[in-house]
Parts: sequence; C-alpha cells; structure tokens
Amino acid sequence: APTEDEGITAVTVKNTRTTGGPYLNTGLYQSISWAPQGGASYVLSAWVKSPDTTTGRISLGVQQTGTSSGCLTQPTLAQYQIFNVTTDWQQVSFSVTGSLCRSSFIIILDPLDANDSVEIDAVTFTASIAGNGTTPNLLPPGDMEDLDVLLNGDFETGSASSWTTSSGF
Repeated sequence: APTEDEGITAVTVKNTRTTGGPYLNTGLYQSISWAPQGGASYVLSAWVKSPDTTTGRISLGVQQTGTSSGCLTQPTLAQYQIFNVTTDWQQVSFSVTGSLCRSSFIIILDPLDANDSVEIDAVTFTASIAGNGTTPNLLPPGDMEDLDVLLNGDFETGSASSWTTSSGF
C-alpha cells in the first residue's frame, strides 16, 4: 500500500460515461513544460485502487508534444498503458523513452470504463539516469536527476489542484 501519508488524501476520479468503454480522456491530466531528452527514460507511477467495484481499469498516459526550436513540425507522440485495478492499493508504472524535437509532456490518468471510479495517489513522473551516472542532466538547468516534476501528485492539498479535468470528466 502507499507509504506514510499516501492514501489519506487520494483523489477519486470517476468516468462519467454511462455505457461502454474503454474511454480515454475521462480523467485528469497535467502539462509539464520541459522538453523530453532524446533517448532518456522517464517513469510515470501511481498508487491506485477501486473504491466501488471489485475490478476496474486505469490508463496511464504520457504524451510528448510540441516542437522544439530549430526542428521541423513534430506530431504528438502518445504512449499509454492499461492496468487492472482491484480494491487493494497497488502501485502501477511504466516507462517511456524521450523523443527529440518535442517541447513538453502531458501526463494523463484515465479510468477507462463507464461509471467506474478509481482512487489515485502518490503520482510521480521522474527522469531516470544510467547506472554509471554519466548521462547529461535530463531536466532543465539547475534541476536534479530523479526529481519528481508533477505538482500535487500526492493530492495532499486535499483536492486535485494543479491537475486539469479531461473533456469527458
């Protein structure tokens, strides 16, 4: 289960669609305005559980968006992974590789099935460094490696402030 204060102020996200699924863009997202580094590994992680059913599903998504200065126009690179959710807290995570010429990230947390709710807590998005420590800094100048860059990823403010609700939310 989540450690320390995680789970105490988790946010519950409900897919308000009434039938069918899966549906993307039904949860929370947060924009991060620093450029992905080509070839770098980034990890999105969250603690999740279903508060109202024995099973459910959540999609974690990372979009690499925009076009960096000096590059030809780039399409959005969207990567998602779907996880089954139970009534017990579990940590889910997946990695993406940074692409050149993108200018920002969007982090997405979507309950997939109609009328399903998912509790979410302790969300992190970190850049990983190689074991020998010789990789260049993966974050903007002055930041540290392995720094979690999400705002209010633990929802300790008591709300989903710093997050935006998706159009289907």
